[in-house]
Amino acid sequence: MYSRKKNAVIIFSGFLSLVIGIFLIFYQINFENYWIDEIASYWQADPKLSLKETLARNAEVDGKPVLQYIFLLKIFFKFLNYDPNLGRYLSSLFGILSLFSIFFLSFQINKSLKEAIFCLVLISLNIYLIKYSQELRPYTYILFLCLLNIIFFFKIIEKNLLIKNKIIYSFFFILFSLLSMSSHPFVLLIFFTQIIYVLYNFYFHKDKSVLFFILLPIICFLYLYFNYDFIMQNIKGEDETNLWITSLSNKFYYDYFFSRFFGSKIMGTIYLITLIYLIIKLKNKIFRKSSKLSFFVFLIIISYLVPITYGVVFRPLLTDRYIIFVLIGIFCLISSLALTLKSKKIKYSILFLLIFSTLINLFIEIKFRVNAKPEFVKTINYIKSEKINNVAIIAGDTTTFDLIKNYLKDINNTLKYFELKNKFENKNKFFILCYEPLVGYNCNFKKYEKNKYNVLELRNFYLIKLAKVEIIN
Repeated sequence: MYSRKKNAVIIFSGFLSLVIGIFLIFYQINFENYWIDEIASYWQADPKLSLKETLARNAEVDGKPVLQYIFLLKIFFKFLNYDPNLGRYLSSLFGILSLFSIFFLSFQINKSLKEAIFCLVLISLNIYLIKYSQELRPYTYILFLCLLNIIFFFKIIEKNLLIKNKIIYSFFFILFSLLSMSSHPFVLLIFFTQIIYVLYNFYFHKDKSVLFFILLPIICFLYLYFNYDFIMQNIKGEDETNLWITSLSNKFYYDYFFSRFFGSKIMGTIYLITLIYLIIKLKNKIFRKSSKLSFFVFLIIISYLVPITYGVVFRPLLTDRYIIFVLIGIFCLISSLALTLKSKKIKYSILFLLIFSTLINLFIEIKFRVNAKPEFVKTINYIKSEKINNVAIIAGDTTTFDLIKNYLKDINNTLKYFELKNKFENKNKFFILCYEPLVGYNCNFKKYEKNKYNVLELRNFYLIKLAKVEIIN
C-alpha cells in the first residue's frame, strides 16, 4: 500500500513538473521583440516565397545548417499566419518535445522512473531551455533531434534485438543522425562520442556493437553526400558565419558556460560542483560494464575539448548555444547519479539544493525579467504617435535592410520604410532608425547633417536610437 502511494506521488511529481515546464515555455513568450538573427529567420521563412527564393535568402543569411528549421518555420507560417507574434511557438513546440524526449532517454538509462522524473523536474525548470524555446532560432529543434539521435543510438547497441527491431531502430538512427548532424556541424561531436563510446566498451568490456559499425559507413556516406557543398565551403574557409566569435577568456575555464546554462554564476557553480562531485564519487558506477552513463561523460568532455583545441589551433568557434546538447549529458548524469548515492543525507541534501535553488533562481529570472533585445515595437509606437509616416533605416547593406523592413512592416504596415542613402525622395520630415549592434553601437546621425538634413530630436530605446530629422532645402 505504501509503495503504491509512493509511486503515485512520484508520477504526480513528474506530471506536475511537465505541466509547469510547458507553462513556463509559453509564459512571456513574446516579452521581447525579435533580435537580428530572429529577424533573419522570419525573413527567410516567408510562406509566399517559392522554394528557389527561400533557398536564395537562406544562402544570403544563414546557410545550409539552418535550412531544416527554416522550411519547418515556412510550413508553420503557411498553415497559421505570417505573423512575428506566432513564430516563436514553433521553437516552443520543440522545447516541449524535448521535455518528453529527455524523460524517455533518462528512463532508458537505468529503467528508473524516479531518475527520469527527477531529470524531467530539473530540465522543466531550466531557464536556458525556457529562453531558447522563446526564440525564433533552431536551437530547441537541434536539441530535440540530438535527443532522438541518442535514444535510437542506445536502441541499436542493445543486445539480442529481434530482426524487426534492428531494422526499425537502424532506420530511425540513420534518419536522426543525418537530420541532427545536418542541422548544426557541432552535432558531429555527438557522432564522435558514439564512436568513442562503442570503441571503449569493446576494448574494456568486450561489448561488440556490430550493428553500429555496419551503420557507421552508411551514415558517413549519406552525410557527405547531402552536405558536400557546406563541407567544401568550410574547408576552403569561405564560411564567415562564425567570425563574430571571440577567443575564450580565462573566466571560461572556471565556469564552462554553466552560468549561462543555469541562469547565474551561483547556479552555474552549484551545478558544476554537483556534477564533478557525483562523477568522482560514483566513477565505478559510471564506467562499469554496460553502463550508459559513461557515454554522457564522454559527450561532455568531447563537446568542450574538440572546439577548444580547434580554437587554439585555427580560430575560435565555441559558444554556449552551439553545444546546447551538453545539457542532455549534465541532466542525465546528475539525475541518475544523485539518486543512487548510498548516503541518504547527502542524496536528499543534493536534491533539495538543486530543486530549491533552481526554483528561487527561476522566480527571480521571471519576476524581475529585464528586456535584453531591441525595442522595435516601442520605437514604432512612438513614431506613430508623432504622425510621421516615413522611416529611414541604417542597415549597412541591402539584404539587412530588406529583412528589417520585412519585420517592421508586419509590426506596422502604415509606415513607409526606406534605406538611408543619399536621396530622400523629397520627404520633408522623417525618422532615422538605427539598430545599434549593426553599426558597432555608433549611430552617427550627423554624418550627412550639413548637406542633407537637420536633426530635430533624438530618442533612445533599448539597442535602438531614433532621430527625427528635417530635410534642408
